[in-house]
Amino acid sequence: MKGKPAWKGLRYLVPILLLGALPPVVQAQSGKLAGRVTDASTGDPIPGATVVLLETGQGTATDVDGNYVLIGIAPGTYSVRFSFIGYATRIVENVRITSNRTVTLDVGLTQEVIQGEEVVIEAARPVVDQNQTNSRALVTGEEISRLPVTRLEDVIARTANSYDGFIRGSRRFETRTLVEGIDVTDAFYTLSSGTNYVGATYSNANKADRTSPSILSLNPEGVEEVTVNAGATNAQYASGSGGVVAVTLAEGRGPIRGSFSARIAPSIPRPGPDSLDFYHDGDVYLAERELVEDPLKKALYTWTPDKYQVGDRPEYDLRFSLGGSLTDRWTFSTTGQFFQTNGYLPNYFRKRINGQLKTTYRLSDRTSLTAIWLFEDKGLWGGWNNTDYMEFWRFYLEGVSQQDGGSYVGSLRLRHVLSPTAYLTVQVYRTYDRSRYGYVDDDGDGFQEIGEDGDFLDFTDLAVVEKYISTSATRDEANNPKMFVDIVTDNFSETGINLPNGTRYRLARPAPFYEDAESITNAVKADVASQVTLNHFVQAGLEFKQRSFDYMHVEGLPGPGAILNDAEEPFRIDYWDRKPWELSLYASDRMEYAGLIINVGARLTFADRDMEKIENHFYPFVRDTVDFRGKRVARNFVRRGEAVPVDVLFNPSIGVSHPIGETASMYFSYSRSQQLFPFNTLYQHYGGIHTTSQFFNLVNPEMDPITSNNYELGVQWEFSPGWGVDVNAYARSIDNYSTVTMTAFNFTPEGEPTIQGFSQYTYITNTGYADARGIELVLRRAPLRLAEDVTLGLTASYTFSSVEQSRVTGQNLREFRFDPETGETQIPFEDAKDFQNFAINVQGGSTITGGYDRRHRFILRGVAGLPADFSFGLFGTLESGFQYPKAIGADPRDRELLTAPTNYRIDLRLEKDFRFTNRLGLDLFLDVTNLTNRQNVVAYEDNTPTGPVIFQETGVPGTRLIRDDGVALYGPARTVYFGSRLRF
Repeated sequence: MKGKPAWKGLRYLVPILLLGALPPVVQAQSGKLAGRVTDASTGDPIPGATVVLLETGQGTATDVDGNYVLIGIAPGTYSVRFSFIGYATRIVENVRITSNRTVTLDVGLTQEVIQGEEVVIEAARPVVDQNQTNSRALVTGEEISRLPVTRLEDVIARTANSYDGFIRGSRRFETRTLVEGIDVTDAFYTLSSGTNYVGATYSNANKADRTSPSILSLNPEGVEEVTVNAGATNAQYASGSGGVVAVTLAEGRGPIRGSFSARIAPSIPRPGPDSLDFYHDGDVYLAERELVEDPLKKALYTWTPDKYQVGDRPEYDLRFSLGGSLTDRWTFSTTGQFFQTNGYLPNYFRKRINGQLKTTYRLSDRTSLTAIWLFEDKGLWGGWNNTDYMEFWRFYLEGVSQQDGGSYVGSLRLRHVLSPTAYLTVQVYRTYDRSRYGYVDDDGDGFQEIGEDGDFLDFTDLAVVEKYISTSATRDEANNPKMFVDIVTDNFSETGINLPNGTRYRLARPAPFYEDAESITNAVKADVASQVTLNHFVQAGLEFKQRSFDYMHVEGLPGPGAILNDAEEPFRIDYWDRKPWELSLYASDRMEYAGLIINVGARLTFADRDMEKIENHFYPFVRDTVDFRGKRVARNFVRRGEAVPVDVLFNPSIGVSHPIGETASMYFSYSRSQQLFPFNTLYQHYGGIHTTSQFFNLVNPEMDPITSNNYELGVQWEFSPGWGVDVNAYARSIDNYSTVTMTAFNFTPEGEPTIQGFSQYTYITNTGYADARGIELVLRRAPLRLAEDVTLGLTASYTFSSVEQSRVTGQNLREFRFDPETGETQIPFEDAKDFQNFAINVQGGSTITGGYDRRHRFILRGVAGLPADFSFGLFGTLESGFQYPKAIGADPRDRELLTAPTNYRIDLRLEKDFRFTNRLGLDLFLDVTNLTNRQNVVAYEDNTPTGPVIFQETGVPGTRLIRDDGVALYGPARTVYFGSRLRF
């Protein structure tokens, strides 16, 4: 068996203490403060005036024209002090600095009447950012703390430019996620098409919730701000063809303060109509059992109405935070979160623990060091497994594999001030992510049972194979029943049941399944930023990433006769380890002239896939026998030749902003972004196809990068004090968007052995395109005071969008035979670019791969402070339904799509604060998600014969609540949470 790591007691404390003992870090995503200091009475500039950020001590002096610039400021809220001899000192509070933006703050000083006089004012937060050269959605930690959300992804998924993580028509894996400049994107991405994408009817694993493009979830309590960048992103960001999500962690400053909160839902209600309860047809199952005469099959009917716990258990969300200044040079901020739920699905269980630490130490007035540690444990280190529900196994949920996983990120960053207007940053970081799926047997009786939660079975161990797996040759249900059978599609008359709704269910005997995917990235980056002149802010740098992927996958065979190694391996095995690398060079210049701002940049990436070409597409395998974990086994290795050349990805961008008076501006941006497909797709069956079945795909190792060209044009306008509107139109074209298969028929060269079972080979390559176009309108209300005890801040948006993708028609020659006259051993993958295709809107069905073309979307996010220390947070969405093809009266020539029912949802929080002392307080809050309990249809059964017809006729998405791939047909039901927060 593959055991879990043995260290447990100090598994979280040790890394935190090690990093906590280090002097701290520097901000990855930073902003700039600039302006002019003048005499308030005459308007004349004041040279030599001092400008200081009180929280950090960072400061500068004005030049001969009264101008000043402060660069490299961590996002957050600051007080800025302006002083000069003979003038009253002015302190401007509540100055909000955001990443990659210039905040302009002009100040007039009055001549001093009383010595030592200070004037304190509060900065007005502008709703129009005239420095904006591209659109982005920004949510501050202050807002997030007032919203009813569990994960940061809940906020990101509901912004003007993102629907459920799909940014402007791009798929989730096309979005880069950066935390403090650290690339935490899941470069493997298990839900991309690949060896381990298991979403079919006979699946053992439910991966429907693995949709996040990031390797870990963050505690919302520890976030200073999050930005969703869909336009031309800065060159220093790792390029993503779908956009960049940049997260800045909270910076601990001032007195040490902390909090502890608990948010609990008594239970998670089941969505959808009551008629679709999971076991509403259980009486049919029991009646069917009575008709079974074969005692061996009758023994497989183990389900009873009370066998599995279904809902009615609390959901827990516990959080803590602590941060502040340890000394005048040392600050820290740390948070943690414990989350556990049984959801509403039978046999469903999720638990995760995450934490983060950010600490910064000023080694000198010019040098600082920052350390960051993030982790998320899903049982890999903590010693628990998470369990799932799969529709195919609902009467025998012991047949669904369990899972665990864990991720961490460690970073050190050194920043050195070269001059008052330039600094150097060097950062090293490491990311780690591992996920495992498999079966357990705690009591050793040969079967996985409900409640067992131990180490995964290692099917590469001959003793495990003999004890747990029956093959076609050794199966003996009467005398020696075993947990697993070798065939995925086991004879259905023996271990399955058909219910009147046409759905098939397995009663027992899953095929073996195990998966272990580990990815590691070690990276170093360095850049220089300089305010070269008052008009030019230049950045340049490099980043090198060395990745490592280690993968093992075991699953049952597709049918009888496909075993390659008889009793030693009664399953299909796939394993490989690869080490690709990337080197990126980037440079940018932000030019500012009399209100006109031009942002230009470029990022050049050299990417080595660590892949070799296939020598002969008509005879790709070489049969060999190898020693593998103590046994001699046959292998169908891919015959590979020269290395795939290093990819050169060029990503230029430009953004322009021009003011229109004092309260409006216009902006335009263009960018070209390239990225490789996820490595899960590229390395599909890279190590070979170790079976005698030909129904598995090989990948063209030279698949072209995904390339997007992005345009946007927008206008901002503050039409009334505190009220602003941002309107932009965008267009995005994406090349190499999808994949297509091509077939080569076997041709065995003279003198070579015939590879059993292979008369043809299927190859995957990429082709096609997608176009996303839309208009985004965002209305903002600055968080301003309406009355003595009332404040309001809100963001409302409307998005009109259309996302089309190409569909390849069947009128293409995709089959190739070896031509002895030419002797050509390669098939022309480039021909895929010329295949006939047509454009059609992205369709719904499964939320994993589609359903994100929502024509109309309204989003409302607001926070309000009310009298008597009450506050209110609101998150509301109203969206068109997904689009789907006709099932009744369908015509292959008709490209018109129908629209599913409209979705809407309102989440709210009502909070009451109690202050006992200046430091001690208690907050009580009530969260209600999906307040109206709307039954939002988010998917439908498009993979059953009758599902599409029923959906078109009645709007009912299916006869079940969950699709075969694990996707729910309905969004969450109304859920009530009770919470409290202790502040100290």
